[in-house]
Order: sequence, then C-alpha cells, then structure tokens
Amino acid sequence: MGFNKYLGFFFIFWLGLVSSFSQKASIYGTAVDTLSGEKLIGVTISVNGKPVSNTDIGGKFAIELDSGTYILSFNVLGYKTFEEQITLAAGEKKEMKILMKDAPKEMGTYVVSGSRYDKDISKETISMDVISAQLIKNTNSIDVAEVVNRVPGVQITDGQASIRGGAGYSYGVGSRVNFLLDGIPLIAGDLGNVEWNLVPIENISQVEVMKGASSVFYGSGSLNGVINVITDWPTAKPSTSISVYSQLFGDPRRSDTKWWSSTEQPMATGVFFNHSRQIKENTDLVIGGNFHIDRSPLQGNSQTRGRINFKFRHRFKKTPGLSIGLNGNFMFERAGRFVLWQNANEGIYRPTFSSDDKYYFLVLDPHLKYFDKKGNKHAVTMRYYRKFRYGFDGDIDAVANNLLLDYQYQRKFIKNMFTVTAGAYVNYGWIQSNLFPDSLQLDSNGNANHFFQTYAAAAFAQLEFNYRRWSVVAGVRYELNGADFLVEGSLPVFRGGINFRAAKRTFLRGSFGQSYRIPSLGERFIRAELVPGFYVLPNYGLKPERGWSTELGVRQEFNITKKWTGYADLALYWMEYTDMIQYNVGNYPPDGIGFKAFNISQARIMGFEFTVGGKGNIGPVQVNAYGGYNYCFPANLSSHPGLNNLGNYLDTMFRYFGNHLLDSSSFNDMLLPFRNRHTLRADVDLMWKNISVGSTFYFMSTYEYIDPNFIFMEIAIIDFINPWITTHKGYRGDFTMDVRASYHFKKINTKVSFLIKNLTNLDYMARPGVMNPPRSFNVRLDFNF
Repeated sequence: MGFNKYLGFFFIFWLGLVSSFSQKASIYGTAVDTLSGEKLIGVTISVNGKPVSNTDIGGKFAIELDSGTYILSFNVLGYKTFEEQITLAAGEKKEMKILMKDAPKEMGTYVVSGSRYDKDISKETISMDVISAQLIKNTNSIDVAEVVNRVPGVQITDGQASIRGGAGYSYGVGSRVNFLLDGIPLIAGDLGNVEWNLVPIENISQVEVMKGASSVFYGSGSLNGVINVITDWPTAKPSTSISVYSQLFGDPRRSDTKWWSSTEQPMATGVFFNHSRQIKENTDLVIGGNFHIDRSPLQGNSQTRGRINFKFRHRFKKTPGLSIGLNGNFMFERAGRFVLWQNANEGIYRPTFSSDDKYYFLVLDPHLKYFDKKGNKHAVTMRYYRKFRYGFDGDIDAVANNLLLDYQYQRKFIKNMFTVTAGAYVNYGWIQSNLFPDSLQLDSNGNANHFFQTYAAAAFAQLEFNYRRWSVVAGVRYELNGADFLVEGSLPVFRGGINFRAAKRTFLRGSFGQSYRIPSLGERFIRAELVPGFYVLPNYGLKPERGWSTELGVRQEFNITKKWTGYADLALYWMEYTDMIQYNVGNYPPDGIGFKAFNISQARIMGFEFTVGGKGNIGPVQVNAYGGYNYCFPANLSSHPGLNNLGNYLDTMFRYFGNHLLDSSSFNDMLLPFRNRHTLRADVDLMWKNISVGSTFYFMSTYEYIDPNFIFMEIAIIDFINPWITTHKGYRGDFTMDVRASYHFKKINTKVSFLIKNLTNLDYMARPGVMNPPRSFNVRLDFNF
C-alpha cells in the first residue's frame, strides 16, 4: 500500500510536469509608428528567421510558442526591422508594444499602383512617377490636372491626359489613360472623361503615374497608362488644415487680344479645408472640401464650385483585421465652357461658341477589408458615381450613372517570395444626354424614355516573384464589355515584367503589356453643334482600340552628400496600336461638316525618356529636385506603310530628331496629329530655415501635324487656324516657367506663399481653338492646427 501511494504520487507529479512543459506560451501586442503612433498593418512577424504571422488592420498580433528562447523580428516596408530576444516560460502570456522607426530610404518613394501593395519604386518593372503632397501645396495647384501636368512625358490638354504621345486630342470624349481615385476608376459614363475638379486635392497623399499598357489590373481605358490619386487616412494625432488662395491674371502680351477692362481683371479665389482624426483608436474620420470662384481670361469660361468630401473607416476590435467604411464626395459646379476661339489673331481669348452649364456630382464608396491571421487579404469596394448636367433651352438633362464593384484577394507565401493578386470587377452604367441623338432617346411624344446601358465584367490575376536581386511579374485579364445591343468581348490581355538589381543601387527592368479600350458613348453617339453649321458627329461603327507596349529601363541611385540622395532613370519604349481612334475634320453627308471619330488601322510610337530627381540636404539647404525629358515619334503607319519596316522607322525617327516638320508637307503627315514630339518638365525647390524658393519649367515642341481638313473650320470660322500655322513654321516650341517663394511661421504653423505662373507671359496654345492663360500672380496662406 505504501508503494502504491508513492507510485500514485509520482504519477500525478509526472502528469503535472508534462502538462507544464506542453502548455504553450502566448505573445500578443501592437506594432505602431514611433513618431505618429499610427497602427501598422501587415507587419511580418518572424521567429528565429521564419515568418509565422502578420499584424492585422489594427496593428495587432498574437502568436503561440513552446517555452524557450527565441529571436523575434518585425519587418514591414519603409521601417527598420525590430528585433528582440525573449525567453518564455510554459503558459506565460507576454504583451509587447513594437515601436517601428522609419528606415533610411534611398528616395523614400513607395508606390501601390503597379502591384496593388506598397513597393519600392526602384523594384517596379514599369516606369512610374510620383508627385508628393508637398509639391502640390508648394505650387498652389488648384486641381489634379495641374498636378499631373508636371510629370515628364505627360500632357493634359483640355482635361484629357496623354502619356508619351499615346493620345492626341479627342475633343472632350474618351481617354486612353485610366484615372483612379484610391485604386478605383473615376471615369464619367457618358463621355468617358475625367472631372479633375472633383478630386479632393486637399487630402492627397501622393499621385502615381504608370506609363504603359495597364489593362491587366485596371481594364478598358488603361491603353496608354494609369493615373492613381491616393488620399490620406488620419494618424494618431488629429490635424486640421485651411488654405486660402487668390490668383490675379495679368494682361496678355498683345493688347489687341484683351477683352476685359482694367476694372474687371480676370481673377480666381478659393479655400481648401481638411480635418482628420482617429476616434477611440479604431475609427478614422476625414472631412474636407473646397470653394472656388474665378473669372477666366477665356471669355465665358468662368467657374463657381463648391465641393465637400469625407472618409470614414471602422476597425472591429472583436474581429481583428476586419474594417468597413464609406467614402463620399459631392460637388456643385456652374461652369462656362470655352469651346473655340473667334480666330487665331485678336480673337484668341474671345469665344465663337461657349456654354454656361450647371452640374452636380455624387460619389459614394462603401468598402470592406479583411486581413486574417494567415496572411490572406480581401478587399471589396463599391463605387456609385453620378454626373448630372441640367438641360437648357428645352433639352433633356444629361445624366450619367455608374455602379461598379471591385474585389481583390492577395496573399504572400513561401517566405514572402511569391505574391498572388487576383480579383473580379463588374460595372453597370445607365446614361441619358442631350448631346446624343434624340431619335435614340425620345418616345413618339418627345419624352425621354430610353437610357443607354453599358456594362463590363472582368476577372484578373497576377503572380509576383521576389527573391534577392530579382523581381518578376506575370498577369492576365479577361473582360467583357457591352453598350445596349452591342456586346464586345476582348481577347485575354497579358502582362509580364522583370527587374534585376545589377549592383547595390543599379536596377535594370523590362516589361511587356497588352491593352485595349472600348470607345466611349460620346465617341459613338455624340452630336453637338460647335458653331452654326459645324458639328461633332457620331460614328456608330467605331471598333475597340487594341495595343501593346514594351519598355527597357535602367535606374541608378546615388548620393551627392550623405544627406542628399538622388536617381537617374532612362527608359526606351515602344507602343503599337491597332484601330486607334482619331478625330478627323471633313464633310460627311448627310450628317454635315464637322469632327468625326474614325479608326486608324495601325499606329506606332517609339521614343525615350530620361528623368532625374533627388531630395535631402546639401549643407544647410534642403534641396528637392525633379524633372525629365521625353522624345517620341508618333507615326501613322496607315498613311505611311513604309514605316512598318522597323529599320525605316528608326532611321526616320532619329534622322528628323532635330527637324521641325510643320512646314515639310512631305513628312509631317506621317505623324499622328496633335502630338508634342519633345517635352520637358522640371521642378526645383530650395529651403533654408523658414524660407523656401522654387521654380517649375515646361517645354512643349510645336504641333507638327494638324489635320489639313481644318480648311473646313475656316469656312465656319474665318482665320480659325491658318494664321497660327503661318506664324509657327520653323517655331520650335513653347517654354514657360513658374516661380515661387514662401515663408513658414513655425510658432503658429502658418505659411505664406507668393507665386508667379507663366513668368514670361507667353501666348501659347493648349490645342487648336483654345489658349493657355497669360501670366498670373498668386498668393496662398496655409494654416495648420
């Protein structure tokens, strides 16, 4: 009995010992930014070098380990790796607060558009440019079009973007560049255009520009590239900013072109405001807006608008990694539209035709994200976009509604070497417009009873491989599009790219991407009278555009001083288009005389782009610099089939590199119209103590090919373009510059800025029929609380 007693005691002791050693310890906590206190999402937690978990959307993590000693490391892009050795006892529960510090970055430039997650721009396989929020404020940019126009190789003409000569001018309808707000398209359903004033510029984190075919991720309309505006979320510290600005336009160089008197000088004024804060650590709120009024130097082009926007997000504590939210934007605008000048002489600031339109815009974005403990990311965003223009003179109202849904799944696996991104996209639109033929919209009693319907559905997937010096991507997308009775299926489009770090700070890249674009309803159906007897005409038979682009590039990063880092980037590119849509002027019985869209069977654009940039301190002065030069040769292979031969094309491209072809009728018609072969953009900012000075430089070579059928315009508008062509033969281009200076009162956190735009007061054309504004004087006050 005594033996059994001791045996039972030993057995109980042994069970307790085994239980104590088998009971796991747990570690939990939060990863935050040391300076801002912001919770960091997606931090990878590794144990003895092996990834085991990630932080959720609230920055929280929890892992279980056996008793013992471990080295924990916490790693996320843009921050120094946090490492700590810990010893755990069986059953121990240990709480940790991980304070992550900013990593020293070569250029501090990270982008999300190329891979749909934060990625160092130097490792991208496609050319990208980034405009920071600081540059937007420093240059007193009133809308995003003004911001994007500072990017090398990008041209904004009458609100339409062209990247590396990929688009000419389509008279306000259609775009080969997709425009995104926080990763989701924001393109009007009727004309397929971008409403730049609608974007909350006061809350922009950065603007990313992808150059080249991008349809795999972003679908139709991404033929020539993508512009993605990314807005900010609050940090742990609440912030409020108010910016008040005024702009006074001077007189043009030629006094005979001025239509205003000295008491009614053109001007603009407005205010931006933005407030952001976190509520109880798990709710984010942003509210902002803009009120703007101007009297434009283009007679009849004045605007008044008011806009308010908000962002709301709630993170669930009981379900880590889950968040829901709603973003919204509302704008009312009364806008004059300067369509065409009176003539190319003294009438350049006076309209032959203009309109006075009233609009309102509504954007609502419900969104949900879930990031589970296994590293799976799910994101669902819905966008409702409504554009409404009040009809006039008995016309029906113009109403364009778009409802879209975007789902994205993403996961990293095999020690984060592979990243898979996949998803689906659907879009439905219902549209009416007084610009479309009444016969297609009105019933027998003259009542508007028909809405044009558009729809799209797509699936996409991309696999990315990152290992040591290599980054490789491959993706595919299939999309169906339709408009009323017409259903257009596309062939699958593919994307591939590779980036190799050849040396410590030298990156080589190559990419290939296919793309397509469905004609907008405006290009197919619009019928509008510009001046008596001259129209924009419909073409019901337009076909989709297709194309591909390829690129080879090298990026070299360097230091001038230990505190100043820079880069130089050279890209060679080749874009090929089939059925490119181009507007031509002519007489088209029985429709009449005017502009009409047609498919060009084949077009090719090749060129090169060189960009440089840098930021940091050189001595006591902080220096930020950014700029680039682009040369392209946009050839119409349909009119000059001999250029299909690549050797002939390259020989012609470089032989006439420095030639001006406007007065060479034997050669200029081989070019696609309304392209600038040479463009230059540069911005330099110097800051010493509280004082900052800077300048922006622009150069655009002259349009060397303008549709010769513009003679039909001369019938409707005498001297519409001929005087300009006559005076610009041999004219190389337009060089303009803006200058600025500011002083920061640090004690009250207020900055006052003075700017002069178009310093030399150059008269230069935005496109045939519209002038850019003369010199203007600007003052801006920025208050931050």
